Amino acid sequence: MGELTSRANLAKKIGRSERTLRRYLPAIPGLSCIRMGRTIYFNDDDIALIEKALRCPYPTAREESSGMREARSVSVVKSSRSRNSARDALLDRMQKQLEQQKKPRSELTR
Repeated sequence: MGELTSRANLAKKIGRSERTLRRYLPAIPGLSCIRMGRTIYFNDDDIALIEKALRCPYPTAREESSGMREARSVSVVKSSRSRNSARDALLDRMQKQLEQQKKPRSELTR
């Protein structure tokens, strides 16, 4: 049996808060944690299960967080709209809606 790790130390080790661990631990099947008083300890097998359960489900984010950065084509990376262009698109859409509201109903049904 390996060394036991407390919930607080585990949170520091995997870079999550202790509160996050408390929230997710009941949903992880197969944990055999050891409780001594108010402190909960985990063995190496439990830690592996927890890390697997908390791993990011998206492969690109998982690769970047593990340090396996690969060159990606520019065509794959979609640039997001700038704040100004998003605002302009919203203003255009609002202007069109206002114009439709001003038209009489008879023009809309034609």
